[in-house]
Amino acid sequence: MDESLISGAAGRAERQELAREVRRFLERHASLAHNRKRITEDLLAGSSIGTEDLLAGSSIGEVGYDEAVWRRLVDDFGAPGIQVPERFGGQGFGFAELAVLLAESGRVLLPSPLLSSAVLATAVLLELGDETGRDELLARLATAERTATLALVEPGSGWNPSSVTMVAEPDGAGVLLSGEKVVVLDGQADVVLAAARRPGTSGEAGLLVVAVPRGHEGLEVRDTASLDPTRPLHALRFRSVRGRPLGHPTGSAADALRSALTLATVALAAEMVGGARRSVEIAVDYAKTRAQFGRLIGSFQAIKHRCADLLAEVELADAIVGEAASAAAAAADGARGLASMAKLQASRAYLYAALEGLHVHGGIGFTWEHDAHLYVRRAKASDVLFGNQQFHRRVVAEHLGLSHPTTVVARGRGC
Repeated sequence: MDESLISGAAGRAERQELAREVRRFLERHASLAHNRKRITEDLLAGSSIGTEDLLAGSSIGEVGYDEAVWRRLVDDFGAPGIQVPERFGGQGFGFAELAVLLAESGRVLLPSPLLSSAVLATAVLLELGDETGRDELLARLATAERTATLALVEPGSGWNPSSVTMVAEPDGAGVLLSGEKVVVLDGQADVVLAAARRPGTSGEAGLLVVAVPRGHEGLEVRDTASLDPTRPLHALRFRSVRGRPLGHPTGSAADALRSALTLATVALAAEMVGGARRSVEIAVDYAKTRAQFGRLIGSFQAIKHRCADLLAEVELADAIVGEAASAAAAAADGARGLASMAKLQASRAYLYAALEGLHVHGGIGFTWEHDAHLYVRRAKASDVLFGNQQFHRRVVAEHLGLSHPTTVVARGRGC
């Protein structure tokens, strides 16, 4: 038998076992009921807001996640260092193993720095190349001594690195940053990696990644009201904030930023598949217990067909995400196109599963007390994160060598 098939089967078996262990842990320590309780307590603490304010959208806590749960994910599974080489204190595994954690966290809508720090910020640092300051920060992220996030998007722009306009003015050994970043995941992280550019440059040229510690003078962090209360978003304002450029002193960070966004897109798609699958399970469980007209609603063919269609969409998304994860981890040609395909199908599956699952529940699914609407919120918010569907259709068209067939696709900015 082909040895590659044997090793591939062994790898799948190990990832399945990892998924079981992570699921058991999350069900015990970070179930959706646990996360709901924390979200509600944080939103209502010390205020007079009511259910209508909860439904309007907000975010949780100062750091935005349960630090005790995050510490357990670090200690038990080495979460932030899974894809980090051992020489930096990481686990030295691959992206596929990290994707398992993301899928399982998506099932329970876990607020955590997995996507912002363990994927996005870590991937940027890994792609920047050898540099002393970068190595030290990467080692701290791998052991969760620090968390970090990437600040890329600016008001009126999208997720394309070439759209960055923030200028990094030279200031001795560092640079000064002024401007604003929006749609920043976990903006309360210990370190902000801000995308900026050298004076007088544009497009792909002159892009930098600048490290700014949390609480640095001139850095203002503001909460951003979000449709999804389980994923905090922030806006950052820089007023002559001094930072340290990372990576090559004269090169451009465009490739590093684009590679990191490709990996993050696949990671988000994996998380979305986990949430979509759980949405289907919740709908099926409800259909097995809810009686209408003297019969369980799961016995009606319309409900059976709907649930079967939902599962088919999720399975297709799962398969595409698996292919995209392998391509992204290997930095294969076409990885960016596959990442966009994965995001498109994951968005389709998650929105379909969450919305149709809510409809299976009827009126109760729309209430704050029920879980169904939380998955709708996460699905809608994730649909536009790292680029909306128009943006990713354009990337897929480029990947396939197609001209932009419609004005809508060509206009997609991914904001």
